[in-house]
Amino acid sequence: MLIGGDDRVVVFWSAARGELARFPAWERADRDLRHFSTEDIPTGTREEPFDDVDDGWRIEIFEEDGFVYIRENMDRFRVARDAYFAAWEALIARYNPAVSLDELFGS
Repeated sequence: MLIGGDDRVVVFWSAARGELARFPAWERADRDLRHFSTEDIPTGTREEPFDDVDDGWRIEIFEEDGFVYIRENMDRFRVARDAYFAAWEALIARYNPAVSLDELFGS
């Protein structure tokens, strides 16, 4: 699973199945993810999943037994936990790259 999009919408997709799910409300990933860190990666437990709802759309995400389960409306899929977090970390780094103090302060 990879996470990407057109620099605007966050999309989950796989090479084999194509688009799996998306976050339509996050329509400006280039702006919205600029301040994300690993603590902001959407996840939860089966009892308390990450839940986001918008006009006619809903996504739930939770971790269990080494997998992350994602349900968008009625479509469901799972991905290995490590692959899920690695994909999010790569996306966060794309929009919020780490900058060394030397770069930041010109030392």
